[in-house]
Amino acid sequence: EKTTKVNEPKGDVTKVKAKMKKAGVKKPTFPGPRASELLDKEFKKRKKYQKPGPDLVESSANKLQVFPNPVNNVININLKNNIKSNYEILDISGKILLSDSFLNETQINSSNLKNGIYLIKIRNDFNTFTKRVTISD
Repeated sequence: EKTTKVNEPKGDVTKVKAKMKKAGVKKPTFPGPRASELLDKEFKKRKKYQKPGPDLVESSANKLQVFPNPVNNVININLKNNIKSNYEILDISGKILLSDSFLNETQINSSNLKNGIYLIKIRNDFNTFTKRVTISD
Protein backbone atom coordinates (compact mmCIF):
# COMPACT_ATOMS: atom_id res chain seq x y z
CA GLU A 1 0.00 0.00 0.00
CA LYS A 2 1.50 3.29 -1.11
CA THR A 3 1.58 6.30 1.25
CA THR A 4 2.88 9.78 0.79
CA LYS A 5 3.01 13.02 2.72
CA VAL A 6 0.31 15.52 1.90
CA ASN A 7 1.34 19.07 2.73
CA GLU A 8 -1.69 20.99 3.94
CA PRO A 9 -4.15 20.29 1.13
CA LYS A 10 -5.70 23.48 -0.15
CA GLY A 11 -8.59 24.05 -2.46
CA ASP A 12 -11.37 21.73 -3.47
CA VAL A 13 -11.37 18.38 -1.67
CA THR A 14 -12.30 16.55 -4.86
CA LYS A 15 -9.20 17.94 -6.61
CA VAL A 16 -7.00 16.77 -3.75
CA LYS A 17 -8.61 13.32 -3.84
CA ALA A 18 -8.12 13.17 -7.60
CA LYS A 19 -4.41 14.04 -7.25
CA MET A 20 -4.03 11.37 -4.57
CA LYS A 21 -5.81 8.78 -6.71
CA LYS A 22 -3.64 9.66 -9.73
CA ALA A 23 -0.52 9.26 -7.58
CA GLY A 24 -1.83 5.91 -6.29
CA VAL A 25 -2.06 7.13 -2.68
CA LYS A 26 -4.64 5.34 -0.53
CA LYS A 27 -3.70 6.58 2.94
CA PRO A 28 -2.21 10.05 3.21
CA THR A 29 0.11 10.91 6.07
CA PHE A 30 0.50 14.43 7.33
CA PRO A 31 3.77 15.95 8.50
CA GLY A 32 4.09 16.99 12.11
CA PRO A 33 3.79 15.34 15.50
CA ARG A 34 1.55 12.36 16.04
CA ALA A 35 -1.56 12.65 18.17
CA SER A 36 0.06 10.45 20.85
CA GLU A 37 3.04 12.84 21.04
CA LEU A 38 0.71 15.80 21.44
CA LEU A 39 -1.20 14.00 24.21
CA ASP A 40 2.04 13.12 26.02
CA LYS A 41 3.16 16.74 25.82
CA GLU A 42 -0.20 18.00 27.17
CA PHE A 43 -0.15 15.42 29.98
CA LYS A 44 3.33 16.48 31.08
CA LYS A 45 2.31 20.14 31.02
CA ARG A 46 -0.80 19.51 33.15
CA LYS A 47 1.05 17.22 35.54
CA LYS A 48 3.11 20.18 36.75
CA TYR A 49 0.00 21.89 38.12
CA GLN A 50 -1.74 18.96 39.75
CA LYS A 51 -1.91 18.28 43.45
CA PRO A 52 0.93 16.22 44.83
CA GLY A 53 0.90 12.62 43.73
CA PRO A 54 2.30 9.51 45.39
CA ASP A 55 5.91 10.70 45.05
CA LEU A 56 5.29 13.85 47.10
CA VAL A 57 3.12 12.01 49.61
CA GLU A 58 5.88 9.45 50.10
CA SER A 59 8.57 12.09 50.57
CA SER A 60 6.34 14.00 53.02
CA ALA A 61 5.73 10.80 54.98
CA ASN A 62 9.49 10.35 55.24
CA LYS A 63 9.77 13.86 56.72
CA LEU A 64 7.15 13.18 59.41
CA GLN A 65 8.53 12.38 62.85
CA VAL A 66 6.43 11.57 65.91
CA PHE A 67 8.55 10.81 68.96
CA PRO A 68 9.32 9.48 71.50
CA ASN A 69 7.32 6.28 71.35
CA PRO A 70 6.43 5.18 74.00
CA VAL A 71 5.57 8.65 75.27
CA ASN A 72 6.03 9.84 78.86
CA ASN A 73 4.78 13.45 79.08
CA VAL A 74 5.48 15.19 75.76
CA ILE A 75 4.77 14.14 72.18
CA ASN A 76 6.98 15.81 69.55
CA ILE A 77 5.73 16.17 65.99
CA ASN A 78 8.07 17.34 63.24
CA LEU A 79 6.80 17.78 59.69
CA LYS A 80 9.21 20.07 57.86
CA ASN A 81 7.03 21.01 54.90
CA ASN A 82 6.21 24.69 55.65
CA ILE A 83 2.49 23.93 55.38
CA LYS A 84 0.04 24.65 58.17
CA SER A 85 -1.11 21.28 59.51
CA ASN A 86 -3.59 20.12 62.12
CA TYR A 87 -3.22 17.28 64.56
CA GLU A 88 -5.79 15.27 66.47
CA ILE A 89 -5.11 12.79 69.22
CA LEU A 90 -7.74 10.06 69.27
CA ASP A 91 -8.35 7.26 71.69
CA ILE A 92 -8.71 3.74 70.34
CA SER A 93 -12.51 4.23 69.88
CA GLY A 94 -11.91 7.27 67.65
CA LYS A 95 -12.89 9.98 70.12
CA ILE A 96 -10.88 13.18 69.64
CA LEU A 97 -9.14 14.07 72.91
CA LEU A 98 -6.78 16.88 71.81
CA SER A 99 -6.44 18.92 68.63
CA ASP A 100 -4.59 21.99 67.40
CA SER A 101 -2.73 23.37 64.39
CA PHE A 102 1.00 23.85 63.88
CA LEU A 103 3.62 24.81 61.32
CA ASN A 104 6.58 22.44 60.92
CA GLU A 105 6.78 21.24 64.54
CA THR A 106 4.94 21.15 67.84
CA GLN A 107 5.09 19.65 71.31
CA ILE A 108 1.97 18.19 72.89
CA ASN A 109 1.57 17.81 76.62
CA SER A 110 0.28 14.27 77.10
CA SER A 111 0.46 14.16 80.91
CA ASN A 112 -3.37 14.33 81.15
CA LEU A 113 -3.81 11.20 79.04
CA LYS A 114 -4.07 7.78 80.65
CA ASN A 115 -1.65 4.99 79.80
CA GLY A 116 -2.66 3.26 76.59
CA ILE A 117 -2.58 3.32 72.81
CA TYR A 118 -3.59 6.48 70.93
CA LEU A 119 -3.73 7.57 67.32
CA ILE A 120 -2.31 10.87 66.12
CA LYS A 121 -3.92 12.09 62.92
CA ILE A 122 -2.03 14.84 61.10
CA ARG A 123 -3.72 16.64 58.20
CA ASN A 124 -2.94 19.45 55.80
CA ASP A 125 -4.22 20.48 52.38
CA PHE A 126 -2.25 17.72 50.67
CA ASN A 127 -1.84 14.75 53.03
CA THR A 128 -3.31 12.89 55.96
CA PHE A 129 -1.03 10.80 58.17
CA THR A 130 -1.97 8.57 61.07
CA LYS A 131 0.58 7.39 63.63
CA ARG A 132 0.07 5.14 66.62
CA VAL A 133 1.70 6.04 69.93
CA THR A 134 1.77 4.38 73.30
CA ILE A 135 1.57 6.49 76.42
CA SER A 136 3.16 5.01 79.54
CA ASP A 137 4.64 6.40 82.73
